[in-house]
Amino acid sequence: MEAAIVPYLSHQASQVLLVGLLSLIRLLPVVFLVPFMGGRLVIGPVKAGLALVLALVLAPMAWSSGQAVILPQSSIWLVLLALKEVLVGLVIGFLTALVFYAVQMGGALIDTLRGQAMATALVPSMSERVSPTSALGVQLLIVVYLAMDGHHLLLRGLAESFRVVPVTSWPSIALDLEGLVGTVAHLTGEMFAIALALSLPVIAATLLVDMALGVVNRFAPQIHVFFLGMPAKALLGVAMVLLALVAMLDLMTSSLTRNQDWIWWWLHQVGP
Repeated sequence: MEAAIVPYLSHQASQVLLVGLLSLIRLLPVVFLVPFMGGRLVIGPVKAGLALVLALVLAPMAWSSGQAVILPQSSIWLVLLALKEVLVGLVIGFLTALVFYAVQMGGALIDTLRGQAMATALVPSMSERVSPTSALGVQLLIVVYLAMDGHHLLLRGLAESFRVVPVTSWPSIALDLEGLVGTVAHLTGEMFAIALALSLPVIAATLLVDMALGVVNRFAPQIHVFFLGMPAKALLGVAMVLLALVAMLDLMTSSLTRNQDWIWWWLHQVGP
């Protein structure tokens, strides 16, 4: 009887270890890509520990979806499963971070129009130095994301990913190549649309300033409108950002909501 129990326990232990390892591989790209989870200033071991904690939290969902699958015997098959988990995690992390990078792009456009693009600030949650308005927008977006329980929605999305795409099986792609390319183009367009919408008040204001300076230069050529316009654009850009801050917050909230819809839509496209 003991001889019959030991192989069963060995098989169960191997299966638990495999499911846990593949779950951790899926979660690591998400932790490293999503800005509100620390960014560059958080060292790798801490991020790996956070991914391990998430793997433990999501272990029941991962186990319930992967326990009935026969363990692969080939090491090549295990490597392919690990690569699949990396790709799934990269897509989820990219879709989650898409709005953050759109806000960063909008802030960079605002600072370019204000003539302050050379000034940079280090944002802990991003992997590079960004312009001041980009830094403000990203930090504000993180606050909005946490205030609207975005981290809970992300956990739900990760749990759904384990249900739809089990760690020990392969996804079935419901999109054809044309639909996949169209989806990538649509999401890229959404990112540019969010950035443009955030910077639209400053674009309109700086355009009016340029038109006014053009009229002044026409009737008073001796006035150096270029040097006059630089501080005017800088101050007006800050004023427009403050005046449009409520509208920007509404846009961020709606963009984050659509962002969660993109994740759930993609998961069900690769589901059975």
